[in-house]
Amino acid sequence: MVLILLLSFVAAVLVAVVWFSVKNLNKTVKSEPEQVEAVDEVGLSDEVEPVELFDLPGQTEMSHDSESFQDIPVPQNESLILLGQLFQTRIIDAKAFLDPNFSMQDAARMLNTNRTYISKVVNMQYGASFKELIARLRLDYSKKILLEEPNETMVCVAKKCGFLASNQFIRKFREQEGVTPLVWRSSQM
Repeated sequence: MVLILLLSFVAAVLVAVVWFSVKNLNKTVKSEPEQVEAVDEVGLSDEVEPVELFDLPGQTEMSHDSESFQDIPVPQNESLILLGQLFQTRIIDAKAFLDPNFSMQDAARMLNTNRTYISKVVNMQYGASFKELIARLRLDYSKKILLEEPNETMVCVAKKCGFLASNQFIRKFREQEGVTPLVWRSSQM
């Protein structure tokens, strides 16, 4: 009877050891995104070039010294640099942000990574949160539409720029520019 209890105890200890080993192995695997290694084989540059969102008159640069992001420790490693280049290509250049339902989860799925890495890259490269960056990209794109299509209604401009409603678009535009889109467009012409 004692032998059976001893063997049961040893089996339980072995199961616990294996479980903890697998759990720690999963944490290690998740901390290194595989897609970044695949990008390295393509041979992208290790340097990050300054990013211009859209070339518009009166465009202001995003501040990289934002107080809300000063205390976030972000490692400046090659993986994040490569992920930043992918973000620029697959999200910004491809204009994925124009989808009104575009989320951080969508960006993570498109880049085969997780939301934590997306957040780190956006904070590091653009000095803003993901939500702030998407709003800024949409508003910058709206300026381009306002200038190129001067007869377009605010409802159409809002929809083309990824806003679900024109009042949301006008409110965000006024917060960023200090004037409504109509006033801004007339001042640019």
